Amino acid sequence: MTFAIRNLFFFLVIVFLSTKLTAQKEKQWIPLSQDGMMEYYQPSATMVFSNRFLQSSIFSEGLALVQTTEDGSKWGYVDRKGNFVIPPRFGAATIFREGLAWVSGSESPITAINKKGEIRFVLDQANLARTFHQGLAAFSTFDTNLNEKWGFVDKTGKIVIPPNFENVGDFNVGFCKVQVENGKWGYINRSGRMVIPAKYDYADNFSNKLAVVTVENKYGIIDRNGKFTLQPTFEFILQDGDKFLVSADSKHFWCDKHGKLLNANTYDEALPFGNSNLAAVAIGEYFSYVNSKGVVVLKTPYEKIFPFIGSKALVYQDQSYGLMDKSGKVMFFDKNKSVATDYLLHSIFGFSMFEQIERGQATKQLCDCLLELTQFYLDSGFTNFSEDFVYTQGCKYLYCYKNEQFSVAVDEVCMGRLFELIFSDVDFDAVDWEELMLEPEKDE
Repeated sequence: MTFAIRNLFFFLVIVFLSTKLTAQKEKQWIPLSQDGMMEYYQPSATMVFSNRFLQSSIFSEGLALVQTTEDGSKWGYVDRKGNFVIPPRFGAATIFREGLAWVSGSESPITAINKKGEIRFVLDQANLARTFHQGLAAFSTFDTNLNEKWGFVDKTGKIVIPPNFENVGDFNVGFCKVQVENGKWGYINRSGRMVIPAKYDYADNFSNKLAVVTVENKYGIIDRNGKFTLQPTFEFILQDGDKFLVSADSKHFWCDKHGKLLNANTYDEALPFGNSNLAAVAIGEYFSYVNSKGVVVLKTPYEKIFPFIGSKALVYQDQSYGLMDKSGKVMFFDKNKSVATDYLLHSIFGFSMFEQIERGQATKQLCDCLLELTQFYLDSGFTNFSEDFVYTQGCKYLYCYKNEQFSVAVDEVCMGRLFELIFSDVDFDAVDWEELMLEPEKDE
């Protein structure tokens, strides 16, 4: 495996803890695809059910979002037995969060439904809407100058924070990051009042009453009063539960909110612990799992390793995915079966690719916030891959970081293209990015 590929893989994985993790039990339902047939695998029950779906999501709140091969490729929701709870009748949809999901059609506005498929309210003015977090959902609309602005709506459909912001995150512990017109980031409370002034180049969500922010491309940690517990002097910091994963001088280690080291070990690459007691690290050419004391608990020979979800971790070797337990025992899937993109993204990023919906468009993925985040990760120098870097957030949009600029191209198969590159032994430096960015020719 090339160094560029390995660094890209670690870059993708390192983002996952920036978003709220869902219940680990549901993450263990793994959607697999083979010849257009989707099946869900649960480690304790082997295969659960299979059906012919074009796409399928992770399970969220007991339901999975699936796209059928019939009825105009509509979206609906199935339970853990594979039965449709909400029939496939939507042109676009999100997964459920906090009991609600967003749906839309080519001619219909964005609408909130409950788990019975009943309409709760319609968000007529929204262009985009994200899933609910702590009772509020971010949505965007266009102002009189056709500039996109973001605000928040509650579960009754009431706009509680008017769309006045350039960009927003999701609420966590009562605070939400927002971007104002000058490009700076700050934090608002649930009433929309700015509680920490917008003075940061970038800001992450609050967790455990702390947040990571950047000033002049240096990372630090602030508390809920906006005071630094750790001054912005590091190349990169990622909050990892009650500790922080830090990058300095091309090495990675864990510390507390004041910068005190958890142990004396440093690593060539490191992924967050997340909800596990083990973290994946790279020491030289080998991937291993270490505990919080820095002790290597499990050394692996595999090409790629994923974070542990409960007692299992996804691994990849010789074009096959497998599930590994904490003793190192692996059960590989058939080579003809691939893990669904949404599960890969959820394992890597910590969220589903179906958390945002656009009015009148086919289902697409959460793009804007992670695109912003990507820019700062690239600027931080945390990873040393090539400047020519393709980054995707969905099967309709391909983002390319090239010559220090982002560009976008519409491509129905770009997600598949990118993942084929990431999870293969291709030399990234040899990829023809311009060819990759070309839109496919349409049949006359």
